[in-house]
Amino acid sequence: MKKLYLLLHFAVILAGFTGVFGKLISLNEGLLVWYRVFFSSVILFLILKFLK
Repeated sequence: MKKLYLLLHFAVILAGFTGVFGKLISLNEGLLVWYRVFFSSVILFLILKFLK
C-alpha cells in the first residue's frame, strides 16, 4: 500500500511540473500538448516497465 501511495505522489508531482515546463517553453499550444503527451507516456512506460 505504501509503495502505491508513493507512486501516486510521484505521478502528481510529474503532472504538476508539466504546467511549469509549459510556461518555460515558448511553443504554440498544439505542439506543446504533443510534447507533454510524449514525455508523460515515456515516463509512465518506464515506471511500469521497472515496477512490473
